[in-house]
Amino acid sequence: MDCPKRGARVIAKLRALVGDLPASADHHHSNRFGLLQHSLEVALKMLEEFEKTLSADVPPDAAVFRTAADPLQTQYLCFLAGLGHDPGKLFDMDVRAGDQRWSPLHETYAEFLIQVKVETVVRWNEERVRGRHAQFSSWLMHHLLTPADIRFIGLQQLSQLTGALTGTHTGDPSMLLARVVSKLDQESVEQAATEWMTKQPNSKVNLFIRALRSLIYNGELSVNSPGAPVYVTGDKSGCSRPGLCLRGPRISEARKLEAPAEQPPL
Repeated sequence: MDCPKRGARVIAKLRALVGDLPASADHHHSNRFGLLQHSLEVALKMLEEFEKTLSADVPPDAAVFRTAADPLQTQYLCFLAGLGHDPGKLFDMDVRAGDQRWSPLHETYAEFLIQVKVETVVRWNEERVRGRHAQFSSWLMHHLLTPADIRFIGLQQLSQLTGALTGTHTGDPSMLLARVVSKLDQESVEQAATEWMTKQPNSKVNLFIRALRSLIYNGELSVNSPGAPVYVTGDKSGCSRPGLCLRGPRISEARKLEAPAEQPPL
């Protein structure tokens, strides 16, 4: 089986496993298909990172993917590490259809939906611990990998894959592949930040914007003038001196500030 077909097959298996479930309750990729979208983003970033290591200009200490294994094996390992880094979040969810509860360990979400044939209700475990899902992602890889996949990447690479999946939130500097996955995971989160943060009324971003708007509207903060800490051009804005924009007392009052309806957005 060539690499594109191998990749397409495992993506289809991930789609069956996670379905249209979100990647978080109210954080990044919390929309339908959010978990699938985020997983694909990180997987593609891992492939891009792997491609960098093939360049002769890459310093030896930056090429963390260079191993004695076949490059195609390493490429597939990187892809799987990115694609499979977050399914453990399924254990943070309580998915039910009537009196039936889904067990992601025993069946995919697609298989569960075929059995119940009714609308499901998804609730997030309020006692979930941030980052703990990484410990469980490898438990679900049997839904994605076949014996042929394991033979292709080899047992040594398989142990690296397990370490990458479980080590993304441990901070262990010796787990190089896990560190790369963690970095690219954060990149995907930050790229989605604009969308999910602005949807949260009490997010730090919204509080900061509301405070700035009110301060500008009340004349307490100058804009687009010599020495002003805030400049606005078109639909873009910048704070050249953040320390002058929101000092301690202003931050504490941010939750009380409401921007007037007629005020143009920053």
